[in-house]
Amino acid sequence: MAITRFAPVRPVYVAFCAAAVAGAACAVNLSPERWPAARRLVAERAQSTSPSPIQAQAFRGSSGIVVSTLSPMAALAGVETLRNGGNAADAAIAAALTQITTALGTNISFAGIAEIVYYDAHSGRTLSLNAGWDAWSREHDRASLPSSPLVPAILGRATGSEATPDVAGRRTLVPGFMAGIEALHGRFGRLAFGDLFAPAIHYADQGITLSPMLAGYFQAYSPYLHATVSGRRFLQQSGSGSRHAGERFLQPALASTLRAVARDGAREMYRGAWAQDFVAAVNAAGGKASLDDLQRYRAQWIEPATGRFQGHEIRLSPATTGGQALLESLALVDHTGLVKPPGDRQSAQSLLDLSRIVAWSLIAPNSPSALAPFRAAGVDVSLAGRQTPTYASAIAPALRTVFTGAPAGAPLPGTPHTASVVVVDKAGNIAALIHTSNTVAWGSTGLIVGGIPIPDAAGLTAIRFPSARPGERIPHDMAPLIAFKDGAPVLAMATSGASFLHETVKVVVDTLGHGRDLPSVLAAPPLLLAAAQPHAGGTVALVLQVPAGAYGTDVLMELRAQGVSIRECEVPEVLALKGTPTVVRIRDGVAEAADVPGVFSFSMVVSSDERPAAPARLVTPNR
Repeated sequence: MAITRFAPVRPVYVAFCAAAVAGAACAVNLSPERWPAARRLVAERAQSTSPSPIQAQAFRGSSGIVVSTLSPMAALAGVETLRNGGNAADAAIAAALTQITTALGTNISFAGIAEIVYYDAHSGRTLSLNAGWDAWSREHDRASLPSSPLVPAILGRATGSEATPDVAGRRTLVPGFMAGIEALHGRFGRLAFGDLFAPAIHYADQGITLSPMLAGYFQAYSPYLHATVSGRRFLQQSGSGSRHAGERFLQPALASTLRAVARDGAREMYRGAWAQDFVAAVNAAGGKASLDDLQRYRAQWIEPATGRFQGHEIRLSPATTGGQALLESLALVDHTGLVKPPGDRQSAQSLLDLSRIVAWSLIAPNSPSALAPFRAAGVDVSLAGRQTPTYASAIAPALRTVFTGAPAGAPLPGTPHTASVVVVDKAGNIAALIHTSNTVAWGSTGLIVGGIPIPDAAGLTAIRFPSARPGERIPHDMAPLIAFKDGAPVLAMATSGASFLHETVKVVVDTLGHGRDLPSVLAAPPLLLAAAQPHAGGTVALVLQVPAGAYGTDVLMELRAQGVSIRECEVPEVLALKGTPTVVRIRDGVAEAADVPGVFSFSMVVSSDERPAAPARLVTPNR
């Protein structure tokens, strides 16, 4: 496995943005035309061929590191932002904007949402930023919201077949992504906000080469776009009806919208011309949008929730259901002692115990009957109580029935978090960001406003969170995190995908708990969301899902001998179900990341044309 080290950023860039230290935004040119040509060519070729790295590599250094789901071009945009004097907030924003553009607004959208955890090295403070969906205030009957025909595909099964544009507007929600990244920039950014759009605008203008994955999206999901006038315009904007792998796809309408946001800020999407067009398009398609709802939208800064795991402090957003389940899972691993360090990932008992704990953490909060016996026995079953040794000891016998009996509830389906970014800059600031459109491909609305596909997220959230009230923030389960040891950050992670919780727990346990190296942890078979199998009488049983061929027959035989139902998933199902972690580990002041074939994330480091020098340590404040 290749090891890449990198040198400190050249002094010219630091001096160029010295004014930003005093609070003045710095103007830079981040256009890909100014990037190192060789590096840009490698990134663009990688983007056009596979969503996964071809070669295993490890990265170490301290001048800046960026990890991006799916997009090496987005990772490079983040690195170039750091090279030009930006910090972790600037780089995360530039990378996320580029991700959406290079993904053609499929599973991530400028009209989507985001969750961010940020560590400010100067103050030593960690904050979380919630930029989730708001429900339309005029939508008073969420129970009647039309389910997205893509919900089965979101849950890893067959896709829907019919587009229904007459009710498509009711499947929309108030987006938070653009307000969220502007709030992140306003609090922590150093460069001018508009300059961070340059890579995204460039690739919208100049186009990207379609990868086989994107070409597959066009084949499978473009019927929803064909159902509307704006969708057909989107498909034809490159001047050709052909959309095959290797061809270029341009987004001139999107470039125009991004220029307006770069010039006028996020208000363009909440008060400006785009906002007005968005409301008109949604309501023309049967929706209940209002400009007032957009104008009222605010991203929310929140003090992070904290948990403990084997001497580490885990900080993440308190506003997410996924974060709550994550803290509970780690506490159960810590206090039950069930998950022993395996000799290797093929350990049947380790696989079963970890899967049991994560499944229980999803079942218990959503199933009053599962917790009722413990509550009656005087056990504290609040969120804080479920992270204690007392609770772990009480429920340990129940954990042994998961996958072998009929549990009182079933885990909620995972939401497809489809992109994430983790950045560590040379000063030690850290950004962990997840963003999503909560749908597959462009969704089923067929609506395109200013080059931005409009997701049908309400078609999924109405199923998962039916009690959300008109005008309120809708819960979500994205859970980026930063882990600390003795007050210093040691791990930053943002996991996307339906099995995001399972993969996050596995990585944290294996790295911080068992001390395994990051490349081997990422290369291990993914831990998958359990399947709920209906039984007679309305009960359900959980089925342990594993990638076909990932474990030896002896492992599967041992599990089946314990009464565990197992379903082996083929590659397409695994790709739909698995979680994709973006991870940076910090040890002895040096940041580490890894690229692994089969894992949809790309790492890049700050470098220069100069001869590499010994990396300086990350700056950590004395506390």
